[in-house]
Amino acid sequence: MDTARLIMTVDLLKQVRSGMHDDVDARVTDRLDEAITILEETLITDPKPARAGAALAKLGEALKYLPVIKALFEDLM
Repeated sequence: MDTARLIMTVDLLKQVRSGMHDDVDARVTDRLDEAITILEETLITDPKPARAGAALAKLGEALKYLPVIKALFEDLM
């Protein structure tokens, strides 16, 4: 994954996270927050984002609870 796509992904995830309601399962919000943090750290520390795959796997775990958002994310990738 190149840096420009990673930046777009992080921005999208932040938008999704900010739009989540309080009634969303904590597993979703916790994993999403963790994935965003890992991706942001990756942008700073790794010119070829090796940790991005791990963060996206965590994101996949979170998104399995939100089928509509998962479909949107898969379209982006």
